[in-house]
Amino acid sequence: MAIPMKFSHQGFGMTQFAGEDIVLAGGMRSDKPGTPGTARLRYAVYDRAKIGAGTPAEQCMVGKIEVNVRPDGDIEGVVNLEIAKPLRRQGIGRRVVRAVAATSAEGLRVYDIKASAAKFWRQMGCDINAGRGQVNGSLPAPAAEPGDAPAPPGMG
Repeated sequence: MAIPMKFSHQGFGMTQFAGEDIVLAGGMRSDKPGTPGTARLRYAVYDRAKIGAGTPAEQCMVGKIEVNVRPDGDIEGVVNLEIAKPLRRQGIGRRVVRAVAATSAEGLRVYDIKASAAKFWRQMGCDINAGRGQVNGSLPAPAAEPGDAPAPPGMG
C-alpha cells in the first residue's frame, strides 16, 4: 500500500502533496468548481526517482493532474490525469493513482472518465458507472496494513 502524501501550503495560495514516490506541486485553482466542500486544484506531477537521480528539473515533471481537495488536505477525487505521452505505459500513471488514493481517507472518486482511459481505471480497481452523460468511478479507501495504528477518533 502506498503511504499517504503530506499536504503543505507553499505560499501565494499554492499547495503541494509530497510522497515518497510522487510529488504534486502547484495547487493552482482551476477555472471550474470542485465538488461541495472542496477546491478543484491543478498540479504538476513530479517523479521523485528522477529528482533523486539528478535529472534536470524540466524532465522531472511527468504529467499534470486536477483533483478536488478538502480544506484538511484530503483528496476527494480526480478530475483529470495526464501523463506526458513519451512516458506513458511505464507505470507512472499507476504510481500517481496509488499515491493519490492513499491520500484519500474516504475512497477516491474519479470524475469524467474518458472511453480511452476506462481500461486503465478498471485495472486500477475502479468501479465505473455511467450517468448523466459522463462516466465516473470510485476506488475504495486504502486498507490498513497489519500493524498500522488506528486513526484517532474523528480522523478516519
